[in-house]
Amino acid sequence: MDTFARWVVKLRLWIIVTTVLLTAASAFAIYKWSYIEADFSKYLPADDPVVKRFNEAGDRFGGVAVAMVGVEFDDVFSTQALKKIAEVSSEVKKIKGVTWVVSMTEMDDVQSEEIDGEQSVSLSPVVDADNIPGTRQELSRLREYVLNKEGLVGVIVSKDGKLANITFGIDRQADRVEVAKAVQNRVRKMLAGATLYFAGFPYWMKSMSEIILSDMMTLVPIVTILVILILFLSFMSIRGVLLPMLTVLVSSTWAMGLMAVLHIPITML
Repeated sequence: MDTFARWVVKLRLWIIVTTVLLTAASAFAIYKWSYIEADFSKYLPADDPVVKRFNEAGDRFGGVAVAMVGVEFDDVFSTQALKKIAEVSSEVKKIKGVTWVVSMTEMDDVQSEEIDGEQSVSLSPVVDADNIPGTRQELSRLREYVLNKEGLVGVIVSKDGKLANITFGIDRQADRVEVAKAVQNRVRKMLAGATLYFAGFPYWMKSMSEIILSDMMTLVPIVTILVILILFLSFMSIRGVLLPMLTVLVSSTWAMGLMAVLHIPITML
């Protein structure tokens, strides 16, 4: 033990420099590569039958990569509201990672019509973004048509005609939380002051990430203050507080830096 202590004292400068460099490298790794994994399905055993079915359903139907934005209007079937829906839908489509959008102006409607005495089926947008209805008669016909069509009510518009839905899909290779956040920021900027609703698994993941960060920002300072208080009451000296706290800080930084380098995420667990 005495030999080890003498060795440490002899090489103290190198030990201090190495510790500082490793701590700085770990801090950089945390800043650069650390991330929060909010997808609860990845916390569970991959071979569990329930988890397998959940993942298969997500892969087949894309449910975990679909999100929705709800926008309240005094009346969805107004020229101003329809123009806003068209503008927002167009902007959401441009966001990197968004693969498709469904809304009043981005959904094809199947219509049956008679041509030369024969029944035919035509496909056209519910509302043409380049030809928004402008007259009261056109808007009234649109309202009556949409609200009486079962496949549209509850999908792109609410039954009372006051809430418009904009649903979008996210590329499976993209970061779902980042894409959802980008859409949310863009929509809030374009519809400042409007009542907005964000739903879907990507937004659930986003909320969980924010909760984890919020808990860390709240709990870490509280725990730190309590530990400092206990150490001071135990040793009644500044050195008795600083040395243990420095040890904890360095070791925690190294541990989280190693997690970042090995791509081990921060989770709720």
